Amino acid sequence: MDTTKTQTNMPSKRTVIIALISIAALILLSGAAMLVHSLIANGSVKSKQYQAVFLTNGQVYFGKLSDIDQPYVKLTSVYYPLAQSAQSGSSASGSGSAGSLGSSQLVKLGGEVHAPEDQMNIAKAQILFWENIKDNGQVVQLIKAKK
Repeated sequence: MDTTKTQTNMPSKRTVIIALISIAALILLSGAAMLVHSLIANGSVKSKQYQAVFLTNGQVYFGKLSDIDQPYVKLTSVYYPLAQSAQSGSSASGSGSAGSLGSSQLVKLGGEVHAPEDQMNIAKAQILFWENIKDNGQVVQLIKAKK
Protein backbone atom coordinates (compact mmCIF):
# COMPACT_ATOMS: atom_id res chain seq x y z
CA MET A 1 0.00 0.00 0.00
CA ASP A 2 1.46 3.31 -1.10
CA THR A 3 1.08 6.02 1.56
CA THR A 4 2.49 8.85 -0.53
CA LYS A 5 -0.09 10.96 -2.30
CA THR A 6 0.62 13.39 -5.08
CA GLN A 7 -0.68 16.87 -4.53
CA THR A 8 -0.64 18.02 -8.13
CA ASN A 9 -4.28 19.10 -8.02
CA MET A 10 -3.91 21.19 -4.84
CA PRO A 11 -3.25 24.93 -5.26
CA SER A 12 -0.25 26.36 -3.46
CA LYS A 13 -0.67 28.55 -0.38
CA ARG A 14 0.60 31.53 -2.37
CA THR A 15 -2.07 31.02 -5.04
CA VAL A 16 -4.80 30.80 -2.41
CA ILE A 17 -3.57 33.98 -0.68
CA ILE A 18 -3.41 35.90 -3.97
CA ALA A 19 -6.91 34.73 -4.86
CA LEU A 20 -8.29 35.80 -1.46
CA ILE A 21 -6.59 39.22 -1.68
CA SER A 22 -7.96 39.69 -5.21
CA ILE A 23 -11.48 38.80 -4.09
CA ALA A 24 -11.23 41.16 -1.09
CA ALA A 25 -10.00 43.99 -3.35
CA LEU A 26 -12.89 43.44 -5.77
CA ILE A 27 -15.38 43.50 -2.90
CA LEU A 28 -13.90 46.74 -1.56
CA LEU A 29 -13.90 48.41 -4.98
CA SER A 30 -17.47 47.28 -5.64
CA GLY A 31 -18.54 48.58 -2.25
CA ALA A 32 -16.86 51.94 -2.84
CA ALA A 33 -18.49 52.25 -6.28
CA MET A 34 -21.91 51.41 -4.83
CA LEU A 35 -21.40 53.95 -2.04
CA VAL A 36 -20.51 56.73 -4.51
CA HIS A 37 -23.47 55.76 -6.69
CA SER A 38 -25.78 55.72 -3.69
CA LEU A 39 -24.58 59.09 -2.43
CA ILE A 40 -25.05 60.68 -5.83
CA ALA A 41 -28.37 58.98 -6.62
CA ASN A 42 -29.85 59.59 -3.18
CA GLY A 43 -28.47 63.10 -2.82
CA SER A 44 -30.81 66.01 -2.96
CA VAL A 45 -30.13 68.00 -6.10
CA LYS A 46 -32.01 71.22 -5.77
CA SER A 47 -32.98 71.75 -9.40
CA LYS A 48 -33.53 75.51 -8.97
CA GLN A 49 -29.98 75.97 -7.67
CA TYR A 50 -26.55 75.53 -9.22
CA GLN A 51 -24.25 72.73 -8.12
CA ALA A 52 -20.47 72.50 -7.75
CA VAL A 53 -19.18 69.17 -9.07
CA PHE A 54 -15.72 68.11 -7.88
CA LEU A 55 -13.91 65.56 -10.06
CA THR A 56 -11.18 63.06 -9.25
CA ASN A 57 -8.70 64.99 -11.43
CA GLY A 58 -9.01 68.08 -9.20
CA GLN A 59 -11.20 70.06 -11.61
CA VAL A 60 -14.43 71.66 -10.41
CA TYR A 61 -17.38 72.62 -12.58
CA PHE A 62 -20.44 74.71 -11.71
CA GLY A 63 -23.80 74.18 -13.36
CA LYS A 64 -27.20 72.51 -13.21
CA LEU A 65 -26.85 68.82 -12.33
CA SER A 66 -29.38 66.23 -13.55
CA ASP A 67 -29.71 62.55 -14.53
CA ILE A 68 -27.99 61.54 -11.30
CA ASP A 69 -29.50 58.05 -11.46
CA GLN A 70 -27.70 57.36 -14.78
CA PRO A 71 -24.13 56.09 -15.32
CA TYR A 72 -23.27 59.55 -16.69
CA VAL A 73 -24.68 62.59 -14.91
CA LYS A 74 -25.58 65.65 -16.96
CA LEU A 75 -24.28 69.15 -16.17
CA THR A 76 -25.71 72.11 -18.08
CA SER A 77 -25.13 75.88 -17.84
CA VAL A 78 -21.50 74.95 -17.21
CA TYR A 79 -18.85 77.28 -15.79
CA TYR A 80 -15.36 76.51 -14.51
CA PRO A 81 -12.61 78.45 -12.75
CA LEU A 82 -9.56 79.47 -14.74
CA ALA A 83 -6.54 79.99 -12.48
CA GLN A 84 -4.57 83.26 -12.79
CA SER A 85 -1.41 81.36 -13.77
CA ALA A 86 -3.21 80.10 -16.88
CA GLN A 87 -4.05 83.64 -17.95
CA SER A 88 -1.71 85.55 -20.20
CA GLY A 89 -3.62 88.60 -21.27
CA SER A 90 -6.69 86.63 -22.33
CA SER A 91 -8.56 83.60 -21.07
CA ALA A 92 -7.36 80.19 -22.21
CA SER A 93 -10.85 79.43 -23.45
CA GLY A 94 -10.75 82.28 -25.94
CA SER A 95 -14.33 83.17 -25.03
CA GLY A 96 -13.53 86.42 -23.24
CA SER A 97 -16.43 85.67 -20.87
CA ALA A 98 -14.44 85.35 -17.68
CA GLY A 99 -15.35 87.18 -14.47
CA SER A 100 -13.41 87.66 -11.24
CA LEU A 101 -13.45 84.86 -8.66
CA GLY A 102 -10.77 85.59 -6.08
CA SER A 103 -7.47 84.61 -7.72
CA SER A 104 -9.34 82.81 -10.51
CA GLN A 105 -11.75 83.70 -13.26
CA LEU A 106 -15.04 82.02 -14.03
CA VAL A 107 -15.33 80.85 -17.64
CA LYS A 108 -18.49 79.81 -19.48
CA LEU A 109 -18.19 76.48 -21.30
CA GLY A 110 -18.59 76.84 -25.05
CA GLY A 111 -16.00 79.40 -26.14
CA GLU A 112 -13.13 76.93 -26.30
CA VAL A 113 -11.35 76.11 -29.57
CA HIS A 114 -13.33 72.89 -30.06
CA ALA A 115 -16.63 74.79 -29.45
CA PRO A 116 -18.39 72.34 -27.10
CA GLU A 117 -22.09 72.57 -26.43
CA ASP A 118 -23.12 73.86 -23.01
CA GLN A 119 -23.54 70.38 -21.56
CA MET A 120 -21.17 67.89 -19.98
CA ASN A 121 -21.82 64.19 -19.44
CA ILE A 122 -19.65 63.10 -16.52
CA ALA A 123 -19.03 59.48 -15.52
CA LYS A 124 -20.09 58.94 -11.91
CA ALA A 125 -16.78 57.23 -11.20
CA GLN A 126 -15.04 60.56 -11.89
CA ILE A 127 -17.09 62.50 -9.32
CA LEU A 128 -15.70 62.85 -5.81
CA PHE A 129 -18.68 64.83 -4.55
CA TRP A 130 -21.07 67.62 -5.44
CA GLU A 131 -22.73 70.44 -3.52
CA ASN A 132 -25.77 72.62 -3.99
CA ILE A 133 -24.65 76.25 -4.16
CA LYS A 134 -26.55 79.04 -2.44
CA ASP A 135 -27.93 81.83 -4.64
CA ASN A 136 -26.18 84.50 -2.57
CA GLY A 137 -22.70 82.94 -3.05
CA GLN A 138 -20.00 84.58 -5.14
CA VAL A 139 -20.10 81.90 -7.87
CA VAL A 140 -23.85 82.20 -8.49
CA GLN A 141 -23.64 86.00 -8.37
CA LEU A 142 -20.94 85.90 -11.09
CA ILE A 143 -23.01 83.49 -13.18
CA LYS A 144 -26.09 85.72 -12.91
CA ALA A 145 -24.03 88.78 -13.84
CA LYS A 146 -22.86 87.03 -17.04
CA LYS A 147 -26.39 86.23 -18.23
